[in-house]
Amino acid sequence: MRHLLLLGLMAVLLPSFALAEDSSPDIQPFDFSQWDDPAMNGMVDIGLLADALAERDAALVTDVALQLSRAERILLRSHPKITSEQLFRTAATMARNVGDKQTLARLQKAAAATGNKAMASELAAAQALGGASRAVIPAPEIPADVNPDDLGELQEIQFQIQLAEDTGDKESLADLREIVGKSELSADITGWLTKMIDRADKSVGEGTGEQGRSLVLLTDASRGWPSPSNYDPFNSNNHYGGHIKTPVGLPTYRRENQQSWNHLPSNVNPPKNPYQGQYFNSGPQGFKKFQGSASQQRDARFGYQNGSRTGGKKLGTFNLDAYRQQRLGGY
Repeated sequence: MRHLLLLGLMAVLLPSFALAEDSSPDIQPFDFSQWDDPAMNGMVDIGLLADALAERDAALVTDVALQLSRAERILLRSHPKITSEQLFRTAATMARNVGDKQTLARLQKAAAATGNKAMASELAAAQALGGASRAVIPAPEIPADVNPDDLGELQEIQFQIQLAEDTGDKESLADLREIVGKSELSADITGWLTKMIDRADKSVGEGTGEQGRSLVLLTDASRGWPSPSNYDPFNSNNHYGGHIKTPVGLPTYRRENQQSWNHLPSNVNPPKNPYQGQYFNSGPQGFKKFQGSASQQRDARFGYQNGSRTGGKKLGTFNLDAYRQQRLGGY
């Protein structure tokens, strides 16, 4: 099945892209229920994972990987969509790509403590390379009068290349290569994007298969591009309208235009566990989703008493080190 986002990009950004009249795109609305695991929802914050992937925050991806590892040990099984080992590898790849040596060291420590010698060895090698600068691909000069639509296309494709590389989604890279090849962007820009795809393709090797693709789909759906409800790949009005329906316990509403959050509808119950606390009680206005970065959301959700929901009373500044010590094995 082709990626929803990539079909949308091809239809909206590439005027020359069209499907034959007797064919239909093989697209399906993103099904958040695939990520719903009632037994794990109280221990693993999937919403935070999607935000962390979108912001390339390797430390937060590591937090969720440790949550998932703990849940696997308690339940003696894996999550239906992702394993902690795969998530650790994703965190390591992202940390290496952004030069986060501190997170690489933390990951190596966790792998060694859990007896995963193969991963510990891989992480040691990644840590050794963590401080080394990756080959710089000089960015093309962007004219001051660039068309805003062209700039948006460039930024979105660049983001998707980075996301595919971080998650090891080789299939997305192949689709992106096709999109860039058909793009009407300037030759300098398409050449630059192609070099980025070449580097990412080499980095991911054989890829991570279905698990990598699942992470990309989760991240894109949480960003709200494209909207799974009433999806029409040839109608750009659908890409930023509507909402994503999800089971209780997963992020229920997405960013509108990637900036503001909608209110939680009165007929939908908010998550009730402290580690899936996407919403906080704002008093008469009801439950609202916190605005801010993934790390700010984490600080807010752990700083509020999400279990009792008593007026959203703040318990104090969230202590990340204490949380990691108490809930994530000290890693």
